[in-house]
Amino acid sequence: MENNIELIPDKDGFLFEIEDKVYLVTQVYIIVFFSALFLLLFYLADFSLTNLYEHGRLGRLVIVFSIPIYLYYIIKTLYYVLIQKRKKIKFYETNILLSNSVLIVLNDTKKMYKLKISLISQKKESLSVLNKLFAVLVFPFVAMVLLSAICSIYLSYRKLYLDNLLFITNKNEKIGGVAYNLLNQKEQIKVKLYFEKYLNINIDELEQRLVLIPNE
Repeated sequence: MENNIELIPDKDGFLFEIEDKVYLVTQVYIIVFFSALFLLLFYLADFSLTNLYEHGRLGRLVIVFSIPIYLYYIIKTLYYVLIQKRKKIKFYETNILLSNSVLIVLNDTKKMYKLKISLISQKKESLSVLNKLFAVLVFPFVAMVLLSAICSIYLSYRKLYLDNLLFITNKNEKIGGVAYNLLNQKEQIKVKLYFEKYLNINIDELEQRLVLIPNE
């Protein structure tokens, strides 16, 4: 199949587009994380909203603020799955346009990684101390839930890890948002050919990391 696929740009340099599957996975991660957190809190409160509310300021904050936000993310995710037009990542000869309009300029990209579990999603940013603290303290707890919940909700027929392609710019900015192993076979072939042709990078040979990437 690979030999039958050609990347031919239009007059604007546009080549092809793929669905932004990282967006949906991120929403699922958030829901699963809050579900696990609420389950723990309700367990400590004997599964009673009254006990949770009377537990103190934390309990009241959970009921007044956290639960509405949690329900909002559930409704938002269902709306995206059932109604909303799919978000797309567009590939051009000189750049990649992510679904939130973040632009990855190929000439400004000095290195790429495969990140198994990404704390960066479609943003130009460096891994902050907060992200590192989150990874160290929260990840072990979330991982236990992800293994069962995510597989059953969304990734039951996929690999658990994302293989999220991260781009390091010449200014050491880190941009993520292309979940390579969630693509279908045809999309994977197109993406692989794209990076071989325009960045001289073989995706299969990229260095892999679990969560964190080193400071460049």
